[in-house]
Amino acid sequence: MLKYKSSIYSDESDLYTALQSNKAKMTSLSLRKLALRRGIIFSSMMDRDDLIDAISELPFSYSQLQYLTDRLTPKIRREQYSVKRIFGTFDINKLNDVLLKLSEKRIRYKATENISGSRELDRYSIEIDYTEYDFGRGKYQQKKRYGGWIEFINHGEYLSIRFTYTIRIAKILNELISLYENIYAQDKFEVHEVDLSAIPDALERNAFTEGLCKTNSEIMFLSIQKVRISKAKTIIDDQQPTEAELVYEDELDNDILHEDASSETVEDNSNLDENSTGAKILNANFDGEFLDSSEDIEKFIKEGFYRSRIKWQAKALFIKNNPILTIELAFNDRHYGRDLKFRIAGIESVIVNDDGDDDCNIYSANFDKVFPVIENMIYESFDKLKNDNREDSKQGDLK
Repeated sequence: MLKYKSSIYSDESDLYTALQSNKAKMTSLSLRKLALRRGIIFSSMMDRDDLIDAISELPFSYSQLQYLTDRLTPKIRREQYSVKRIFGTFDINKLNDVLLKLSEKRIRYKATENISGSRELDRYSIEIDYTEYDFGRGKYQQKKRYGGWIEFINHGEYLSIRFTYTIRIAKILNELISLYENIYAQDKFEVHEVDLSAIPDALERNAFTEGLCKTNSEIMFLSIQKVRISKAKTIIDDQQPTEAELVYEDELDNDILHEDASSETVEDNSNLDENSTGAKILNANFDGEFLDSSEDIEKFIKEGFYRSRIKWQAKALFIKNNPILTIELAFNDRHYGRDLKFRIAGIESVIVNDDGDDDCNIYSANFDKVFPVIENMIYESFDKLKNDNREDSKQGDLK
């Protein structure tokens, strides 16, 4: 009886499609470098299509196919982040052992996931690389490789958790904290994160974003440039969203990375009563200048909407020459107001320096200074919102 072993192979058509699929990553120069790795030099008279015709006819070994795949699917380093804080007894010196236990627990992801940790003074850093697949794409572009990090920073009174925000990394972080809690049950701590799902009043939710935009000793608020408003829902209103729905929300946000992301289409039903049939507005995007004083947005807020995403500019008073920061913040679970994420969209110099520093260098040099300022802004605004709610509850009880 004949036994056949399964094998993976590629023909000329697969290679031709892969090389043609991405002109940005497979330029004529990239193709020539690919051929040069094989010891082949093509004529300078050959254009891109001719190069692809010639290269796709060559035999490819496994390592050469792997190089091509990695070239077409570079690692994506997310530019969006999130924060949590831990109060109580949480020892970052124990995280190394917890991380080993987590790796054992996630053994099924061993082939597509790599998690490594390193200990520093008052800090524990975790690097995460993982691969996901999109089988709707071509054979050599199915892999999506992601990279990110989680940092636990000891501030004495509390631990700050800063991390690259993706659904996967957020889930790994939650598993890590839960595992720590199970292993070291004697350590009592609380995880504080921004969660508006228990606040039904849209005006109260908007107090959070308004608090972010206040001028203080470190930043000077300038204007809001983009706003997304969403119908406010609470955890007692509806069934909890599934993980698939959260991933879909993340795709709709397009990771709040691209300026040319298409706006959501909504239909106005302001003249419809509750018994009429028709479309209902759940989300709407506004793009412009000085949207903090928009009457249209205020009308939506009075109807139970809140700002689930904002993009604003502020002057950084704590950085030399006071560059202008562009910050974008959103809730991935937009209707419930959970899973906060943000990005530093830009750090632009107002004064041209003699040393020739460009905006890219300014961004790189000041990222570590800006991140903790944004974290403090987020928690100062959220803590004020919680305290105001407690005061309102006490006054209601007295009445």
